[in-house]
Amino acid sequence: MWQKDILDEYEKAKGTTSNKEEKGARLLCISMLNFAALIDKIV
Repeated sequence: MWQKDILDEYEKAKGTTSNKEEKGARLLCISMLNFAALIDKIV
């Protein structure tokens, strides 16, 4: 369920953030969360 929230955050980060650094930081955070979710599924 929480992966949908991550996708929503991703869309928000893509669409609303004009500051490149902030956008990069948010996308990095989101990809780290996705990676954690992937690890969680494997373990």
